[in-house]
Amino acid sequence: MSIGTKFRRLVNLYKLAWAGDRLDGLETQLNLVRGELDTTNARMGAAAAELQSQVDQVRVDCARFGETMYQMASQAGSQLKGLGKDLDTLKSSLEVPQEMVDDFFDWKSQNTILN
Repeated sequence: MSIGTKFRRLVNLYKLAWAGDRLDGLETQLNLVRGELDTTNARMGAAAAELQSQVDQVRVDCARFGETMYQMASQAGSQLKGLGKDLDTLKSSLEVPQEMVDDFFDWKSQNTILN
């Protein structure tokens, strides 16, 4: 066996001796990455729960808003009906007596309008 081959084998044995240390280092990095991933997943879960809570609150608020709008429309309709009755009462109280109508037509026939 030549010196070059022996030297290569020696270098390969040296690499094998350090392989355990390298694996330990990689395992440490893997554990750190897993910890960061777990932390990120926990944050995402908390954020998703918070967003879902906000969505649920918005749905409740929308339902309440719709109910309020319906009640307001109902009240406005009731008020308009009442105003319509008041308007009819006002109109009926303003009826012109027949005597005044006759007087108007007499005046109109005596006073012609010229163009």
